Order: sequence, then C-alpha cells, then structure tokens
Amino acid sequence: EEQQEEGEKVEEEEEGGNNVAAVADAQEKERERERGERDKVETEPADLRQKILQNASTKEEEAEGAAAEAVAVEEEEEIPMLDMEGLLQRQFEVESMLRWKLSGEAELQKAMATVDDLLLFIANVKKLSRQLKVTNHGLVFQELLGRAGKKREGECIITGMVDLSSVPEPECNTMVGQVETLRELIRVKIQDGADVDTAAVTLKDCRSFFHSLQAHAQEKGKSPFELLEEVRKM
Repeated sequence: EEQQEEGEKVEEEEEGGNNVAAVADAQEKERERERGERDKVETEPADLRQKILQNASTKEEEAEGAAAEAVAVEEEEEIPMLDMEGLLQRQFEVESMLRWKLSGEAELQKAMATVDDLLLFIANVKKLSRQLKVTNHGLVFQELLGRAGKKREGECIITGMVDLSSVPEPECNTMVGQVETLRELIRVKIQDGADVDTAAVTLKDCRSFFHSLQAHAQEKGKSPFELLEEVRKM
C-alpha cells in the first residue's frame, strides 16, 4: 500500500509539472502574439505614411513632367502668320477684345509690345508656380492679384495660399504691375487659372494679328497703323 501511495504521489507531481509547463508555454505564445500585434500597429502607420509620400512624389513628378512638356511645346510654338484675308477677318475681333484704343502708331506699337510682354508674364507665372511646387498656377496669380489691391465687383480672390516671400521684391512688384496691365488691356474676366489660360489664348490671337500686320506693312512699304487704317475701311 505504501508503494502504491508513493506511485500515485509521483504521478500527481508529474501531472502537475506537465500542467505548469503547458501553462507557461501558453503564456509565452500569448506574449509572442501580443508582441506581433504591437509590431504590426507600429509598422502599419509608417508603411502607410511611406505609401502616401510615394504616391505624392509620383503625382508631383507626373505634374512636373507634364508642365515641363507643356513649356517645351510653348517655347517651340511658332506665331501663326495671317494673310490679308486673315487680317480682315481678325481685325474687328482683336480690336473688340482690347480695352486700349489703337488710335495711332504709338498706341499700336505700345499694344503690340504689351501683348508680347504679357505672354511672357503668363509663362513666368506658370514657371513660378512650378518653382513653388504649386500645381494650380491660378493660386499664384490670385496672390499677385490680391497684392494689386484692385478687386472688382463680384470677384472672389483667395490669398494666403501661396508664400511669395522667396520671390525678390522688385520681381514681385513687377509681376503685380503686370497683373494690373493684363486686366486693363483685354476684355476678359481674369481671376483664376482657367481665366489666365483663356487670357493667354486671347493674347496669342492678338500677337498673331499684330505680327502679321507688321509683316504685311513692311512688304507694302507702309507703317503698321497705315495698313490697319486700310484694313478697317475694307
């Protein structure tokens, strides 16, 4: 009987030891699982941020590539030259689009030079937008428009979205002045990016007319304004 009791006692101790080991093993597995969950929680935001940054970088590169391509096309663009019939068709349209009156040679030459300057100004607005990493060049234009301080009735001008502090003050002041000149020259609402693009189309039509007028006048041995007067009477 003593031997039987001793054997049962040994079996109980072994069984208890096995239970303790099983519990310890289960606890260790639970700790490993919790560590894995914590690592996952800590890693996922970092991975998500990385993905967002990668996507943003890709979109920015795509936008910059498209902008660079557009600039290259614009720089290579030739000025369409109009024949005399084209001048006749375009004359009334151009003079109707301009707020400035072409009343003499000096006024005509001033308008011609201003059109060329304003097309360069619009190209510079887009260039500045790319330099500042602003995808919408209309925001840069509105910031300049806000500095001009000449808000027209019904206009909604958004400022404070673009930091122009990196632009030298003389250059910035020149661009603000060109904003005013652009709005004074052509009869087109110019407020946002789409308006700026529309203005560019209008200016290109004017440039084509003026350069063609000058070329035909030179061929005929006349001044551009003399030929313009003749075209008006046709």
